[in-house]
Amino acid sequence: MTRAVSQIRQKTLSRAFDVWWKWFSRAIGLPTAIYVLISAGFLGFGAFDDANPLKTQIPLLQKTIFAVGLVTLWYLIKLTNVVPPFFISQRDAVRLGFSPGRPVQVLAYSMTFSAIRDMLILLLVGALWSMTTWKLLNFITPYAALNWVLLGWLLQHLGWLKYRWQEDRKASLFPVLLVFFVVGIAAAFWVPEYSLIGSLLVSSPLPCLLLGVLLIVTVWQVLSDLQEDYPRAFLQHSTILSEIRAVDTLLIFALGSMQAQAAPDLLVTKRKLQMTLRPTTHHARSLPVPAERNPLRMIAWRTLLGLYRQSIPDHLVTLVGMVLLAYAVNILVSQPDKALIVGAVPIVAMGIFLPRLVPSTTQPMWVPVPKEVRAIGQILPGTLISVVFYALMLVLSTVLQLPPATLLVTLTMAPLYLLSLEALNSWTQLGTQSTYLKFGAGLLAVLPAVALLQLGWVSLVVPGQLVLAFIFYATLLEQPPVEPLEL
Repeated sequence: MTRAVSQIRQKTLSRAFDVWWKWFSRAIGLPTAIYVLISAGFLGFGAFDDANPLKTQIPLLQKTIFAVGLVTLWYLIKLTNVVPPFFISQRDAVRLGFSPGRPVQVLAYSMTFSAIRDMLILLLVGALWSMTTWKLLNFITPYAALNWVLLGWLLQHLGWLKYRWQEDRKASLFPVLLVFFVVGIAAAFWVPEYSLIGSLLVSSPLPCLLLGVLLIVTVWQVLSDLQEDYPRAFLQHSTILSEIRAVDTLLIFALGSMQAQAAPDLLVTKRKLQMTLRPTTHHARSLPVPAERNPLRMIAWRTLLGLYRQSIPDHLVTLVGMVLLAYAVNILVSQPDKALIVGAVPIVAMGIFLPRLVPSTTQPMWVPVPKEVRAIGQILPGTLISVVFYALMLVLSTVLQLPPATLLVTLTMAPLYLLSLEALNSWTQLGTQSTYLKFGAGLLAVLPAVALLQLGWVSLVVPGQLVLAFIFYATLLEQPPVEPLEL
């Protein structure tokens, strides 16, 4: 049976690779890709090499809070998913999912591919982490790349055990392994050299060894679990995830061929598929409809309803992410001479966390109202939440060890990000959950702070962000009202 599975897999992969290679050769080309990678490597190393390290040491508590918060947030996002961490394509779900082959044989390629993909990405993340701590923050973490890779592999396999536990209440070691992981992460506050993320904070390989032992036990449990049968909803989820991946591919082709008019329809299809993966209990929640049903209130109510229907883990992820954003902005504000380098940290933080405050997307062609009404109504709940949240953090700034100036910058940067996200959505109609718009809006939102800090005009950062927010709002006002759709 193993030989039959490998033959079917080889035929599928050879055809898929041929199609991909033809597209890659025509659209990009191997010489161009090599040139871009080498150039990015030299430019990145040159930027770090020219930077001046901090004159003062960052307290260990601040480093630990940031590292623990980042890893916790990463695991929360992944472990709260209702879908498996690796799956099979729609074709394989029919040809191999119902075959006599054992699940471990069918999923071997998917698991290996996910492991190699995450390893390459996390090696890059680890290299950036080590370069940042060495060149900028005055502490050395030579084993950070290995620590990140092991954390990624452990997350994959814990995700599968969680999925099995969620569907069939099997994989009995999952709660035990999760408790060991939480305790190992929390140990960073007292004995970082013996914690599971210690290699991100100190120059010791011991945390990697401890994490490797936990990973071996987790992989053994996953392989044992895959000897019998699939989880109850695995084939159904694999089919839906495969369709979502196909829609993503079509979206890339549509944008690459400059046929962006097809993007909104593809995004609607993707959203419908994603809605089928959510628990049905979340769709039953509702809020009272406003008595005065003007367009602004109704769109704001729809956005607030989307926030209300999110699960408690989703709210926890958003909360922790907003706290991490404040610390990311603190890194930027505390190092004005390195603003061009460390400005990437809040860009990534905003692109990952703040779009969660705009859970629903009302496209301009869907509602017969002016674009500024639609845009403001969509970001109004998230803006109020971010302003109130960072105002509370400003009151607790001494406890959080964050300067009030940093929290003022964050308090104005968060609404600026949401407004720039909506402005980009009005121009491109790609939706606020588009990856391109998420990080594009982060680049626009952090631009005033980076430019003014680099010029040494620290006192103008907050006014500069307010001016840019007004400019984005003015661009929305220039758009003519949308005519009602003819149904």
